[in-house]
Amino acid sequence: MKNLLIMLILLLTCPCAGQMSKSGSFSGQDKFFEIKYEDILKNKKVVLLSQVASNVEYIKLETNKDCLIGGIRECLFTDNLIFINNKDHILKFSRDGKFLQKIGSPGRGPGEIDLIRTMSLIPEKKMIAVQKNAIREIMYFSFDGAVIKTVKIPDALYIKVMNDGRFIAYDAGADGFNKNTFSLINENGDTISAIKNYCTWKNTSGMVLMAGSYPMPFTSKNKWYFKDRYYDTIYTVFSNKIIPSYAIKLGKYRLPDELRLERLGPNNTQVFKEKAPNYFYTTLFESAGKLFIVSNCFGKGENKYLLYDKQERIGTLLNNGSNSSTGFINDLDAGIDFWPIGVVNDNQVYRPLNIVSLKKELENKSEEIAAKYPDKKKALEKLISESDISDNPILMIVTLISR
Repeated sequence: MKNLLIMLILLLTCPCAGQMSKSGSFSGQDKFFEIKYEDILKNKKVVLLSQVASNVEYIKLETNKDCLIGGIRECLFTDNLIFINNKDHILKFSRDGKFLQKIGSPGRGPGEIDLIRTMSLIPEKKMIAVQKNAIREIMYFSFDGAVIKTVKIPDALYIKVMNDGRFIAYDAGADGFNKNTFSLINENGDTISAIKNYCTWKNTSGMVLMAGSYPMPFTSKNKWYFKDRYYDTIYTVFSNKIIPSYAIKLGKYRLPDELRLERLGPNNTQVFKEKAPNYFYTTLFESAGKLFIVSNCFGKGENKYLLYDKQERIGTLLNNGSNSSTGFINDLDAGIDFWPIGVVNDNQVYRPLNIVSLKKELENKSEEIAAKYPDKKKALEKLISESDISDNPILMIVTLISR
């Protein structure tokens, strides 16, 4: 009995799965680390695409009356398929760009979609989960477009469905009184882990004001990562716990809680306009061990593009050589400079290219850069010449160099 008691004490006190160890990490997880934003701003460089990528390819999405794309907000990829959020329905394409099917019907009735807030891919079950907007529901579709089920969900800004069926819910706290910022919810609707919201206030106006875009959860190597717009920490899910993974420390550039636009209310917007240009927030995602971070200014449309290597623990502020923060200078095919908006898989990222913007951007390039692969340059020129301004976007897919 005594030995059994000793073993129980040891089990309860050791840093086992789901517990924080003395190193600041959970057993089975990478050690928590901090990214210092101000240090990255000092490391400003021109970065060629060939320094981070081994290949670039373009997928011309088919255009016909049944698959006109209003503007790409979100794409999900499998090895063979592309699913595109097209506002109130999903468009399914093959990986070579052929249109295959429209999934979901626009509307507010049963089995219809008023507006897609988020899409989640569950590849093992060949399902897509769609978070609806006005009605608090998630609809599950098969890859063939059949409605599998509809599930009631809590009121949250974004909800993503994990591969095991659990939900990650994000409440941005714009109304002033939400209990949690992030919640891990099981299929029965029970909250099993949460990150408490420490910034609450009494909303006397009844209005909800929002400044800037909200960061979306993202996946890397089958793990989910997510952060709040106003704070530094990036969280992940480990077993049945939401735990801190790493942090982007904004320092003096983080907006103080008392200056949040929604907290100031409609009668104090001038205060926000005067102070906000001094502060930034970050959005990000990961692929091939690299963090692609966009630093957005609250007060004006000024973005800074930051690359962080998780293995080397080195961050770089991308620059185009004329004191502007841009994407990677495209020396692979001498096309437009590249900054991704999302992940294809663990070593590929993508950017959608509007035909009009693509042609204009190429015409306005300040200087010609030599293409590392002249044949790719010719192929791109041919693709552009054969494209009409009314065509669907082209997906630019970049394969990253993995360490």
